[in-house]
Amino acid sequence: MVFPVIFGKQVLLTGSQRRIAVSNGTFDPPHQGHVLMLQEAIRQYKFDTVYFLPGNNPNLKPNRTPFEFRIPMVKAMADYLSNQNGCQKTRYKVSEAYKDAPHLMASLRKLFPDLKNRTEKIPYICGTDEVIFSQDEKKLLQAFVSTENAIEFYNKFVPVINKRNGSPVPTSISIGGKKIEFDYVLIKPSPYDPQISSTLMRAGLTQPHRTLQQISSLIPRPVMNVIHSLGLYQPKTQPLKLTA
Repeated sequence: MVFPVIFGKQVLLTGSQRRIAVSNGTFDPPHQGHVLMLQEAIRQYKFDTVYFLPGNNPNLKPNRTPFEFRIPMVKAMADYLSNQNGCQKTRYKVSEAYKDAPHLMASLRKLFPDLKNRTEKIPYICGTDEVIFSQDEKKLLQAFVSTENAIEFYNKFVPVINKRNGSPVPTSISIGGKKIEFDYVLIKPSPYDPQISSTLMRAGLTQPHRTLQQISSLIPRPVMNVIHSLGLYQPKTQPLKLTA
């Protein structure tokens, strides 16, 4: 069932809200689109710490690269970000809270054990295409599992949205017969945003040499080093197994 999108209220982050933020995604693989979004969020809002929360929901992404191979790619992206102008003062942490969690809110509760007692919403850095904004109730339920989890998410987190391609900012969803309206914060998008996706990157990484060179320029070099060392995204081959 599809529901209408209703525009909501743009808000400002308080000083204390800028102490910590979280960025969830499949990161399959991380690319310059992710980097530029995060750079702009950090430069504009000066977050002290950003947690990366690689997703692990098979209902949303059934053919994703295994979790244990995406973690080192995200760590490589975090190291890369820590050396970019305007981003050096921010601390970057990669969480494996989603590894055995059944859904998004379960992973966030693991990441923030004091979530129930927090009185300020935690910034959640994302794009307008994030599944949490879906107009399709089936996808929302795949992400949240229940209406109660969705309500808890929007009570505890404020989306910090990277607005791309002139796309509208959805600030209301309907799930389980309830409409949830939520506040949001906007990121001024980078003028250098290549408008790419992980899907395009995966496709390009399996293509001939010339295309591969072009794709490689859109993925941070440390991430490409991990991709090569693990043998990821190669057609008709299996990724190498990680050793202890």
